Amino acid sequence: NLQAAIGAYYDFESPNISVPSMSFVEDVTIGEGESIPPDTQFIKTWRIQNSGAEAWPPGVCLKYVGGDQFGHVNMVMVRSLEPQEIADVSVQMCSPSRAGMYQGQWRMCTATGLYYGGEYFLMQARAKELRQHLASFTALFTKS
Repeated sequence: NLQAAIGAYYDFESPNISVPSMSFVEDVTIGEGESIPPDTQFIKTWRIQNSGAEAWPPGVCLKYVGGDQFGHVNMVMVRSLEPQEIADVSVQMCSPSRAGMYQGQWRMCTATGLYYGGEYFLMQARAKELRQHLASFTALFTKS
């Protein structure tokens, strides 16, 4: 991505620009191991914290960076957080139409394209039908 490369270059070359700090606090919705039925609209929410000593600059966002996208949204704006402030970030998503395991990665990004936080926000979806099929398959082979 040319915009991200240029933004990262300017961020790197600008001595007065500090990189924001961010920590993942918890999944608010769709926690680890939860299933989502196929072709279902849902809102994924993560709780994050500005773990740095400075407020975040204006224009930061949570950006889709790879894997399965879960709909058409590829970026959501995030308000500037004060040091140690905690906030929820939500993305409107849609589960894939076929049962299976899916995973999408999201990262925090400055307005100039510099990724920060060092963490990927992972959205993993497993359709309920897949879990039920596996349970049925296991039952067939465990009967005496």
